[in-house]
Amino acid sequence: MVKEGILTSGQMLEQVRALERAGLIVVSWTSVNSDFKGITFPVENMQALCKYEKIKNPNLLLQEIRECIERYDSETKTEWLHKYYRQVLLRALEKGNIPENTKDENLFKVLNALGALENDIWKRKFSSDVLNDSKIFENLYENKTITILRNYSPRVIDEMEDYQVLAEHHILNYSQTLEWKGAITYRIQNSTNPLEQTTVNTTGMFYGTTLNAQTLTNAVPISLMAVKKVITIENKANYENMTYDPKILYIYVHGFLSPKERAFLTKLEKVADESVEFYHWSDLDYGGIRIFQFMKKNVFQNVKPLYMDRKTYEDALQKGAGIPVEVNKLVKIKEIDAGELEELKQCILQYGKEIEQENLIDN
Repeated sequence: MVKEGILTSGQMLEQVRALERAGLIVVSWTSVNSDFKGITFPVENMQALCKYEKIKNPNLLLQEIRECIERYDSETKTEWLHKYYRQVLLRALEKGNIPENTKDENLFKVLNALGALENDIWKRKFSSDVLNDSKIFENLYENKTITILRNYSPRVIDEMEDYQVLAEHHILNYSQTLEWKGAITYRIQNSTNPLEQTTVNTTGMFYGTTLNAQTLTNAVPISLMAVKKVITIENKANYENMTYDPKILYIYVHGFLSPKERAFLTKLEKVADESVEFYHWSDLDYGGIRIFQFMKKNVFQNVKPLYMDRKTYEDALQKGAGIPVEVNKLVKIKEIDAGELEELKQCILQYGKEIEQENLIDN
């Protein structure tokens, strides 16, 4: 059997003679059993040689992997998965390469199950359902799955945290909550008894209201009461610093809102009258620009930026705020279409600094 590593000339000759005796190669000897000038390997001997070496025939392995990928590709209806299977994995196989992600069929099971999800599921329940082990997804497949999602799923934004990437595809690893300060009236329907409903008014919750994941799923806002201004705030410290005002609704958004949070808030916009104004307040950086755009596209269509202008930016700089922008972020900022935040974009490019929202906490 051929061994890996560096061979001495004697070891190499011994292996050549062994393969020749087995009829697997043809040797052109120059000195009988002591030197040779060439080796001929008949292709038809490939399977016999692999059996001799106790390894998988590469051609058969490629075929098995190809059939496996094609099977999972035929079973999914998820467009980005078709793209991954066909344009990445199958093309690599056509070139004779075997990608690392093709060596474990469980990854395909995970991807197809994830692509078929229509309702939220806890991460460990997903793992148990798909892989018959509540922790194996987290331990072996989570990072690979997230990498694939970041590269191929159209629902992922670069700045999303890993848990947000999974949440966008219905896999939850934390209890999604929504926090606000202000007066909302919402109705909760008992999921086990649709006739049982409760109406809740948060006017008296001066220090804030928090809805957990189950409540978000079953709650429907029905009135904004006396609220005339809705302000979503990225940073927790800035949110906590806000004082209750019956005419203002402050909502803590922590970054990119989860699907459950978005579902509740889009309903909130529908019950607001035309006089209600919507604003979003984020860090004065690339991430803040992306979060504002995400809010406008996915939550409040009429939202406007708050404290994300040149004056706010330059005032903060004069007070000593500002962190140098990383080179890779500068490239992204130059390329992004900032829309309503073009002025902020130009400030960041001009001064080369990003400003965290906490520095504006006195506004």
